[in-house]
Amino acid sequence: MLTIDYVSDVLCVWAWASEERNKELQLQFHEQLSLQPKFINLFGDTEARIGKGWQEKGGFDGFAKHTQEVVAKFPELTLNDKVWSDVRPTSSMPAHLYLKAAELSGSDTETILKLARSLRHAFFADGLDISKFEVIEMVFATVGVSVDTINEQLKNGSAYAALWNDQLFREEQHIKGSPSYVIDGGRQILFGNVSYRVIEANINELVSPSPKEGASWC
Repeated sequence: MLTIDYVSDVLCVWAWASEERNKELQLQFHEQLSLQPKFINLFGDTEARIGKGWQEKGGFDGFAKHTQEVVAKFPELTLNDKVWSDVRPTSSMPAHLYLKAAELSGSDTETILKLARSLRHAFFADGLDISKFEVIEMVFATVGVSVDTINEQLKNGSAYAALWNDQLFREEQHIKGSPSYVIDGGRQILFGNVSYRVIEANINELVSPSPKEGASWC
């Protein structure tokens, strides 16, 4: 089975746009592909990244307009008009910590991907602030994950350690941003708004390689 490390930030609009592609990949390559989610804190401090980083482009209001322009390219997506203009999560880290806690408590990969997708939907489609613990816990409950099952991982620091390991993975693989598909142990990395056909072609090459082709010898 081919393992792809899927690296993203829950507040990244491009990762929100990639959700449909990921679902299609899992349907098409169900028994041949394993998407392993990892989370990086590009939006670890939204005031720094957007409020200050986008100051010359209109700050949060400018970023809200940018987000609207991105989502407009994807008719399958809906966007709440309060996103970034009125609803401004302070950080993606709380959501990432809860996701790592769920992973450590035994939730399988499919559940983690569903939790991340549900968090993105809560923010981008429903206009909820997913940096707030009560919102995260509400979203988890809708997926069937109780906060009682992950409290220990949050309290003992293991979720923080796991999130830090995702950051180390980002540094080791020189990940530029979100979303990124790290394929074949890092031999290939697809970053950003990559079309489904490009991702599909790369996976097909690895799960069904041509008998005349392959890695060259030194």
